[in-house]
Amino acid sequence: MFRNPIVELWFFLCLAFSILLTDSFVAGLVNGGIFIFLFIMNRHLVRRVFFRIRPFLFLIPVMSVFYIGFSFWFTNETPVAILYIAGKAIVTLLLLVMVMSLYLERNRSRDILTAFRTLWRKMDRPWRGVEEFFLFLGLTLRFYPTFQREWEATQRAQRALGLHQNMSRFGQIKLLIRTLPGIVLYNYRKADEMAIVMKLRGFGRVVPRGVAFPVNFTFTDALLLFLIPGIIFGVRYFATV
Repeated sequence: MFRNPIVELWFFLCLAFSILLTDSFVAGLVNGGIFIFLFIMNRHLVRRVFFRIRPFLFLIPVMSVFYIGFSFWFTNETPVAILYIAGKAIVTLLLLVMVMSLYLERNRSRDILTAFRTLWRKMDRPWRGVEEFFLFLGLTLRFYPTFQREWEATQRAQRALGLHQNMSRFGQIKLLIRTLPGIVLYNYRKADEMAIVMKLRGFGRVVPRGVAFPVNFTFTDALLLFLIPGIIFGVRYFATV
């Protein structure tokens, strides 16, 4: 949709903020129209988005019961008003979750990090703390999926060996406590080895570091940063006048 990941992130944040500020039926229709248009453009990602938000969908009935129950108990609102407020809040949260899930499915975290690093490289500021912060984010984005895959592989191996059969919930927690430290320690050693390799390759001698595959931030991208909120909130404003 947008060539620069920073612009795309800004678009989805503006849309999410507009959804959060929805205070009328017409504004909701405008946001809903943008939302439907996005999903039509990205219809190949719809199944993955629904798979990502599936845990949230299971929480909606529980949240609704608690909210409506406490509202009846502690407020003097009419049942119609309570149901309207609850429905509006649930729809708003659902739209927010779906919009940001669509963004996560469309974009890789490494792309947005590379875009910010390219922008920082152009500023040419010798601030080592910022470089270390980018390095921390990069290593986190690299090791978290690895940690997740290793954990899932360990769980599958334990199920294949029958370790989870006829085991109580407390027994599963004890097994988790025994297994998790080993996986964490293994990834810690991998990170330590990577830190040694980076020092041998001269990390920190040149600040800011270069970017292997830069994502350039052009004048058009800067213009879009101003146009996107103007268009989204402008259409929303004129639709509600």
